[in-house]
Amino acid sequence: MLRASLFLAAVALATAGNATGAPSPRAISPAERAAVELALAYAERGAAAWTERLADGSPLAGLSPAVAAAEIAVRCGPADGAVWQLQTPGAAAVDGLAVFTIEFPSGIDETLELRLESGAGGWHLAGLRSLADSPPSGLSGARAHAAPSPIGGPAAGALLLLSLLALVALATPRRALVTAGLALLLLVPGCGDRSAAPGGDGPGEEAELQLPPLALAELGPLRQALAAGRDRAAIEQESARRPSDPRLARVADLWRAQLALVEGDLATAGTLLARIPKQGAPPLAALLEARHALARFDGRSAAASYARAADEGPDHDGLMLESIQAERLSGEEGRAAVEVALLVERGTRLAEPWYDAAGEALIAERAEEGERLFETAWQLAPLPREELFDDPVTAALVARPNVFPLLDLGSAEEPRVEPLDERSPVALSAGARARLCGRELEIEHGSFGLRVPGGAALAGPLTEVEGPARRRERRRAEAMAALPRLISASAAGEAWAPRQLRLAETAARSLARERRWAELLELTAGPARRVESAAANVLRYRALALSQLDRDAEARDLLVRVAKRELAASRPSPGTLYDLAEVLAAEGDYETAIRLIRKADSRLPYPAGERRMRQFEMRRDLEAASRTHRSRHFEIRYPRDTGERYARQIATVLEHERARLARWIPKRSGDRVAVDLFPLQQFFASYGGGVSVVGLFDGRVRVPFAELRSLHPNLVAILSHELAHALIADATEERAPKWFHEGLAQHVEMGTGRVNPLPDLEIQKHAIAFPALEPILAGFAEAQLVDLAYAEAAWAVYFIEARWGVGALHRLQREFAAGRDTEAAIRAVCGLSLPEFDRAFWRWGTREAPSARSVEVRRYDHEYDTLYERAEEPATLASAGGRPGAAGALVPSDPARARFAEWHRVYAALAAPVKTAYKPVLDAYRGGTSRPFAADCQRLAEESRRMLADGRAFTS
Repeated sequence: MLRASLFLAAVALATAGNATGAPSPRAISPAERAAVELALAYAERGAAAWTERLADGSPLAGLSPAVAAAEIAVRCGPADGAVWQLQTPGAAAVDGLAVFTIEFPSGIDETLELRLESGAGGWHLAGLRSLADSPPSGLSGARAHAAPSPIGGPAAGALLLLSLLALVALATPRRALVTAGLALLLLVPGCGDRSAAPGGDGPGEEAELQLPPLALAELGPLRQALAAGRDRAAIEQESARRPSDPRLARVADLWRAQLALVEGDLATAGTLLARIPKQGAPPLAALLEARHALARFDGRSAAASYARAADEGPDHDGLMLESIQAERLSGEEGRAAVEVALLVERGTRLAEPWYDAAGEALIAERAEEGERLFETAWQLAPLPREELFDDPVTAALVARPNVFPLLDLGSAEEPRVEPLDERSPVALSAGARARLCGRELEIEHGSFGLRVPGGAALAGPLTEVEGPARRRERRRAEAMAALPRLISASAAGEAWAPRQLRLAETAARSLARERRWAELLELTAGPARRVESAAANVLRYRALALSQLDRDAEARDLLVRVAKRELAASRPSPGTLYDLAEVLAAEGDYETAIRLIRKADSRLPYPAGERRMRQFEMRRDLEAASRTHRSRHFEIRYPRDTGERYARQIATVLEHERARLARWIPKRSGDRVAVDLFPLQQFFASYGGGVSVVGLFDGRVRVPFAELRSLHPNLVAILSHELAHALIADATEERAPKWFHEGLAQHVEMGTGRVNPLPDLEIQKHAIAFPALEPILAGFAEAQLVDLAYAEAAWAVYFIEARWGVGALHRLQREFAAGRDTEAAIRAVCGLSLPEFDRAFWRWGTREAPSARSVEVRRYDHEYDTLYERAEEPATLASAGGRPGAAGALVPSDPARARFAEWHRVYAALAAPVKTAYKPVLDAYRGGTSRPFAADCQRLAEESRRMLADGRAFTS
């Protein structure tokens, strides 16, 4: 059943008028602004800064300043190295509430609920509550929630309605479901206020509880040791001290369980959590139980525990995001979608739910709503371009006419979102530094960090505004700066603290992107010696490095050990299983690889491996029933039905194309290039998707030509394109970026009339700046953008050759082979920065470049018999020049013409219904505004399938 608290929270928003219009992020309240000031004061002066701001009625005010400071300090933890984040509290929260989550250097975290009162001299701290305080806490100074009503009367009606809403969640559009839920709940007497006390006249008549506070100061040394996480001896010493108060002993066990969870020690965490009685346990117990279940991939138990944690402790958007992850893991996508919608409806200041909701709206064909939600998310926290184009749904949103201009893809620089909030800045001390990314405010004070999503109003007028890519690069630079320390700790066998682990994962990702495999092996040497306890992500990066260095057996053995560890703990990581499947498939063990992908898919709410399994099945089938033809530089693997004649022709064409491409791509090794010929329909079923794929190179050239047996120029163009990829990979040691791969592969294709798209793109304001090509091609998620990026990449390569000569293309490949990225390589070869190159490229493309470009076509199909009969005599063929009627070329005999005429007669008969069905669809698109009728599309699909199923159409 959906949590009642979620709908009751939404009711509060509805009564405030938020649900009647488009949702928007909640503004920072005056109390939250005061709480941010308190957090900064705590970083600068410690708990004493808070004792000076206590409200008269606060339970803390009744203690001596020293004791009050100790109680504050044990709940807030040490400021050094801590990162605080202001969260959006539940919508039913009363005025004066602020919620912070805190992450300490060891990785353990805390949630603080502050209640503030406005009075003389500003805002004062009336109550403080942590996850270790059992509800209701005397320290909170808050009014207690009423005891749950017996199931019956109005409460029973509310629960029934909520149950019904939960049942229809999967079938109802999200916004409609939320609106219906609000309307129904408002009709049920007594269910709109969970804080009303029995017998009272409303919230203003509640009795305030002033229970004796639980003194946590005794646990201060344990809190310090666990938060720092560096001194294992201190942790063990403080953990060995058992407080006399059993309630304190429970808190100590919970904090120790929290560190065990962070370190991946699920057994110890489970043992400690089992000691905690459910009755009267603090909210931290439910939260840790939820995380423990989530780490075991038990999504259903995790979701139930998250619901209890929200009911017992502070309810905020960060906790809801964790809960949503559990819902998705347990397959409850409908409930997860409702929770995302409610986060949006109640005005979360986190960008992630808005991006999620935008994608869901687009999928539900509510495109305009999706655009509005995306724009809100973008204003809150813009994404780097590489993330925008990595997900198909997000990429589809980016291509929408109203979203595309927001992203400024025509600029070489990633956009910076300037927040429009009216400013009321908080005061910063001399040592503090503030930055904005979108509306997210980030403040650093020494090693203390404070993040305020949606906090642009608190920033000063001169606060630095950085783009998302700049923020990402800053964090990468931080990780790479820490690389020597991380490698040293790894070599010494020291376990990384969680924050070090995050730095190590970021550094590992950067090393992998830069293909610095030897350093990546150094970094991960320590974890490799502790496979049973090391982080799976780090070990997976090590396996990747081993594989790239041709140490496949070691990579396989490492992934097997990781998978066995996780399987033994009943928590196999899908990523580990996918990686292991790839290694096994590379070794030819397709059956095991398919089983691993199927198991990985079973762990995910959105199975991701179906297409990969089809690809493995296709490769398995080819290996089981294939033959191989070898030429000097190629190894052609083909189904038996294809016949050796066609394989020999393909090999001969490739030999000649290899010689032709040497002008642009310098030869390095003489290793044979592996080429696989697949059946057409099987290939498209395995590699089809949102973006058409007619051939690929992934270490082997794979093309769907098995039953075509044709050397038509269009097919040869595909062959030479994929061959170019293989040669570029060899020339650059597989380090060339995507834009260069795709641009040069198109540049060298034989063909006529490659149109210059740049002038029209500039006029239509659809220009994509040169630096944006790489993330689009790497993501390969949105067909329109991929098509534009392909076309621009081809003309970028043409520009380089036209301006600096073909030698520049050779030098670029040497720069890539040496490990240079695009920016460094372009500067070394062209002498320009990326923005300068981008401006020069577009100026050339729109003012100087030709309107089209052609590469002379060699009609290998007209030399059909020559290619077969003289496959071992390439010199003779080369002298023919490849043109019909050229000296040395054999004219096909009359029987060959007769065979061709018969084939064409059959082809024309099979193609006629397809052409007839295609005409109304084409006419509709050419009309500009009308869309083809579904019946026309269906007829075209049926006729196309019928033709594809008949092999005679493609046997020339």
